[in-house]
Amino acid sequence: MALHINDEAVERTVRELAGVTGESMTEAIGTAAAERLARLRPSRPNRPRPSAEEIMELVRSYKLTPVNTDLTEDEILGHGPDGIPD
Repeated sequence: MALHINDEAVERTVRELAGVTGESMTEAIGTAAAERLARLRPSRPNRPRPSAEEIMELVRSYKLTPVNTDLTEDEILGHGPDGIPD
């Protein structure tokens, strides 16, 4: 695939960039284009951050229930009869 540069000033700039970086002209153009795109793209989508109430509404929507309702607090924490973790 060919890329033709018809502007002498642009060609001089690309040659200078390639000379300074030690890259080929193709590599210099590709790196410069990729770096510029990275700067211009938003780092993350511009979504509004949910409020605490919206988050809690989502959590409540799952209707979570305890899994081991028959265990004591010590058993849930992994403590044996002597109060020391097993």
